[in-house]
Amino acid sequence: MKRILKYVNKRKYLVILTFISTVIVVLVDVAYAEIIRAIINATQKNDISSIKQLIILAAALLPVTLIFVYLSGLCTSKFSNSVLRDIKDDSIKHVSKLPVSYLDHNKTGEILSKLSNDTNRIQTFLKQGINYTFIIPFMILFYIVYMFYLSPLLLLISFISFPILIPISYKLSTKYKLSSKRYMEYMGKLNNSINDMIGGISIVKSFCLESFLSKNYEKKLRQATNQARITDKNLFGGRLAFEIAEKISMISCLIFGTYLCINNSFELGALVAFFTILGMSLNPIMDVSTMFFNAKSAMAAAERVFSVLDYPVEENGYYENENFNSDMIPIIKFDNVFFEYNENVPVVNELSFKVYKGQTVAIVGPSGGGKTSILNMICGFYKPQQGTISFMGKNINEWDNNLMRDNIAYVSQSSYLFPISIAQNIALGHEGCTHEEIVSAAKFAHADDFINDSSSGYDTIVEERGGNFSGGQNQRMSIARAFLKDAPVLLLDEATASLDRQSELQIQEAIENLSKNKTVVVVAHRISTIQNADVILVLDKGCIQEKGTHSELLDKNGVYTKLYSATLNQEEVGE
Repeated sequence: MKRILKYVNKRKYLVILTFISTVIVVLVDVAYAEIIRAIINATQKNDISSIKQLIILAAALLPVTLIFVYLSGLCTSKFSNSVLRDIKDDSIKHVSKLPVSYLDHNKTGEILSKLSNDTNRIQTFLKQGINYTFIIPFMILFYIVYMFYLSPLLLLISFISFPILIPISYKLSTKYKLSSKRYMEYMGKLNNSINDMIGGISIVKSFCLESFLSKNYEKKLRQATNQARITDKNLFGGRLAFEIAEKISMISCLIFGTYLCINNSFELGALVAFFTILGMSLNPIMDVSTMFFNAKSAMAAAERVFSVLDYPVEENGYYENENFNSDMIPIIKFDNVFFEYNENVPVVNELSFKVYKGQTVAIVGPSGGGKTSILNMICGFYKPQQGTISFMGKNINEWDNNLMRDNIAYVSQSSYLFPISIAQNIALGHEGCTHEEIVSAAKFAHADDFINDSSSGYDTIVEERGGNFSGGQNQRMSIARAFLKDAPVLLLDEATASLDRQSELQIQEAIENLSKNKTVVVVAHRISTIQNADVILVLDKGCIQEKGTHSELLDKNGVYTKLYSATLNQEEVGE
């Protein structure tokens, strides 16, 4: 709650405006009660003149009420929407700074549920919470003061049931928080199921997994529905306690107030005024019952949202050297690096190698040998558990992440394009470029022809997951993006894996042109594409088994020779 109030404090002027508006509305409510009291007393005395004056006064107060009720609602709405925007803005900024490891180990659907559904719950609470926290307590206090003025004894009789029933409702609201949190967790799992079904739709259909996934979804939906019933049961039970207290209060007021009037110890007008204000005070009190439960639900949601905001962002240094010209110091250096995703399952073990300026270093080896992990560590996406990694002569932990990555162009084995135009996709990270530069990059990637053949050329909108282009075309657009960035260090993670042999040869030619005067680290499954590399590292089980040029490694007749022979056989079969 303290953390939510920090967001509230930024918009405190709206809270103050709402408070002032509500004070005026409450004063008018009390004035109406006094007018009712005076009218009834004047009616008993047949004082027509006083009745007319009181009616005119009541009519004059009506516009005041309408204006300030509207102003109060407007401020409340603006306040809740502004706070929601601040929370969501902070959330997405924080997520963008989280380490890749967090996003890899947390389901997308769960994260989306926290940053969407759960933040909306907080907004709902804040929209009402400004009243619950600042306004309603004042209203109730003001009404109670007025009722105390009319009859302290009648006030005591009217509210005698609340001290007994409110603790019961509060206890149920605590259970409601726990069940609400479980319900949100189930909804996060449901989102994961939907995300898996949509994201892997081709696999789902090719393996006929519709029935399996549907049953799995139905199971999770049933769990969420059952949890919702438990949540609602606690909600209705708590509200019932307040409902009982409200009815007892009103009945007690009528019975005892009538008794006082019959015995001429209380005015009839005062009783009607008291009963009117009692009704006005009971409404916000009943709202407080809802507040108990909404607050508990909002707190559960806030815990989930803040669990994302509390996760440490990726470490960032301050080193900003962008002019590295030394040929003696390696651009990239791994020194006894040990890395594992899961405990006791090493991916890279005591790995050491150097990449000098202008060199092309290729990494080959069986799947699962740690090749992609090396590229991820060069980018600083993952940090080694042991050993050090240096980039341009400095430990990557000392670098400012953004500036270091500005020096790297990374093309992964799985291309990702955003649902924007082709030109915008290619220009990502290089917004100041010209259209001619975009076209030039596309030509380098042999993408210009099919782009011009598409519906709107470079202005064609790429569908979600690149659905309106083939895998090879998507990959060429991603490669064009890397060409345009023109970074001094180029990382290629099987960048031609999605292309046919002819396209691969074209891309390989473009990469060779791009690689001039650049430092290149390339992971390739086809050894024939990296024969001209300055150094080839043969990686297996996280260790370098062999190292050298293509001809040197063939002369050793070891692991590399076997991989090379297997590659040639595969290509012959493919042909």
